[in-house]
Amino acid sequence: MRRMTYGELKALCLQKVFAMEGERIVEDDSTRAFLTALPGAVNEALALLSTAGKPLVRRMDIPVEPREGSDPLLFRNLKELDGDFLRLLPGEIYFAPAGGGPRLRQSGGYRMEGEASVWLDGSREGVWVLYYQVYPKWVDARTGDEEEIALPPEAARLIPLYAASQLYKDDDLAIATQYRNEFEAGRGLLASFYNDDNGREFTSVSGWI
Repeated sequence: MRRMTYGELKALCLQKVFAMEGERIVEDDSTRAFLTALPGAVNEALALLSTAGKPLVRRMDIPVEPREGSDPLLFRNLKELDGDFLRLLPGEIYFAPAGGGPRLRQSGGYRMEGEASVWLDGSREGVWVLYYQVYPKWVDARTGDEEEIALPPEAARLIPLYAASQLYKDDDLAIATQYRNEFEAGRGLLASFYNDDNGREFTSVSGWI
């Protein structure tokens, strides 16, 4: 299914706060304040949904070339290697030995330090393969209308509810509260759906290392 664009998202948000009709966005007195505040509300929704819905996952390959007399432990700060790093997926860590051996899932041979650093066994030649969750790409005033929202469509469809709940509080608190309740209900359904027996599935995003 095609992903939602930022332009489509903006139109849905403005419709929720009764600032426009139809699909054509016009910046005028009725929309300008909402459009200015929209990126912040959208980013809050992206942050909430990135931890409740289908995770965005990247792969990182870390080669190992043991040298005589060197420390067999490798230290890597994953946040420095990828600024979008959110958290490592412990069940998705593999080691592929040199020489074309099978890539094996690892339950040991590594140790996390803090939230974004890891110690790896560097005594065997090969490649550590790490899969990790990343934050979605944030939006700002320079984000183009044609840019796709970095979430699956079923999650992106919830963003207008959250954004409208934040932008419309001063105009109609009852409607804003209703939108927030609908957002939380949808977020709860996403969390339960993706944390069931199919929880090992993920969405791959660009930026492989």
